Amino acid sequence: AIHALGKIKEFRDEFARDEFGKPRFDASMHDLGLAHILQERPQVVPSFHRLSLDYRALIIDCLSVDFQFNQFLQAEATPANLVVMREKLMRHGSDGFAFFCFRIFAQMCGKLGPKSLNCSLFMDESQFQRFRPGLDALQETKHDPAAAYNSFLLLRGSKAMSRFASPEHQGLARLLCLCAAYDQNDGCNVCDAFDRLAPDERRDLAQWLNNDGISKKPGYVLCDAPSLLQNAMNANTNKTVGLVAALRMLIRVCRKLTSEQEEHTCSNVVVRLGELASLAKDIGQGQEAFAQANLVLHSETRGETPVITVCVASTSAVHESLRPASGPLVSADSTVQHHPSARQLALATLILLLLVLITSSATHSILAR
Repeated sequence: AIHALGKIKEFRDEFARDEFGKPRFDASMHDLGLAHILQERPQVVPSFHRLSLDYRALIIDCLSVDFQFNQFLQAEATPANLVVMREKLMRHGSDGFAFFCFRIFAQMCGKLGPKSLNCSLFMDESQFQRFRPGLDALQETKHDPAAAYNSFLLLRGSKAMSRFASPEHQGLARLLCLCAAYDQNDGCNVCDAFDRLAPDERRDLAQWLNNDGISKKPGYVLCDAPSLLQNAMNANTNKTVGLVAALRMLIRVCRKLTSEQEEHTCSNVVVRLGELASLAKDIGQGQEAFAQANLVLHSETRGETPVITVCVASTSAVHESLRPASGPLVSADSTVQHHPSARQLALATLILLLLVLITSSATHSILAR
């Protein structure tokens, strides 16, 4: 209620003069003028004078903050303006920030007060939706002014942005969905991991994720990719470190598909990543083993859709497949000649004599009849 007192010229001129008796504050500095009066002569405002010292200090600090909320909403201000506000209100704790935000809200509600006293003509639903992101950002200023300012820009810009700013921006948006990131803490881990990739890695991953199966064929349906990414984050105390390893594994799969598979002209290709998701559970025990896992692609077709299963070959199996054969290589249609041993020859001779005896015995039997 006392906020309007500072706008009264006679009030400022009477109680806020300099050492030469001249008014110290003009109309544009009415908040500072009121703060000066309340600081130097609190008795002229009895309702303020009856408050406790803590509340009086809070009101004076709120009036002393050089902060224009309209400038903040339109991004005219910079994070440095939030730092000034934070320094003024920090000593009052959460109550100080809450009171400052309530004061701004009350001021905005009364903006068209001279036109009608029936209700707030200014603060309708559309104005509140425009106002709220800025208010939420101010409440977060107590933690990190720069982060609060950037969060406001992201939220405010996302409502007006009709397209992605770059292919990497689009790829990162899909990656956030794959990682089930629904708040800024989870999103921060994903963004940090994406930033740690090399430029060519970010380019390849974004291009792979952005294939939509319509204008860019084929699109890739990444089965079990959320499990792969979540397992990688949960397996490491530092979620970002585990996620970087998982992203690099996805890039390996992307490049392996490109180099080993024939060019697909269909809309979608299904890529199964279940084995990699299981392997990612142990990523905290050794990232090098995960990064150097031997990948094998198994292809099949279901209907008109290619299905590619990414398998992890065991080290022993790979070594066995790479081991050279000890015997001579023989073509499939060649004839192989074996030289029998003496024992085999003796056994064959005995069998032959037995057959001769049986035949001879049968012949005598027939002649006797």
